[in-house]
Amino acid sequence: MLPFCKISLKTANFKPYPTNPQTIGDHLKKRRHELGLYQKDVAALLQVNQSTLIGWEKGRKEPVIQLWPRVIKFLGCDPQCEAKTFGGRLLAARRRLGVTQEEAAKLVSVDEESFRLWELGTRKPSPASLTKIEEFIAMSS
Repeated sequence: MLPFCKISLKTANFKPYPTNPQTIGDHLKKRRHELGLYQKDVAALLQVNQSTLIGWEKGRKEPVIQLWPRVIKFLGCDPQCEAKTFGGRLLAARRRLGVTQEEAAKLVSVDEESFRLWELGTRKPSPASLTKIEEFIAMSS
């Protein structure tokens, strides 16, 4: 450019993360940037490989159920929307505890298939099982 040309460049206020996160990856990326951390730092905190975290942030993968308690702790909240159905409440409780359906079924003292069907919403628990399930959900809070 010639020295007598007066040009000023302006850019939009760019944020390196979504301001309205929709996915777990968006939430992780936003929180990481808010804390001023690198991916390798967050990966170490969550006890996963950096490539795993990158996959989550890019939306290629989601954390396995056993890692959700660490993710929730890092984020400071459960980023999934409030569960409105009985099955959704069961899944949210499992996610907060980081347990599989099989492990959850053992905690509630029922067979895994019954638990799976309750979570899917295709079967309703008996009153006796419902009491145990409410205890399970309360345990996760």
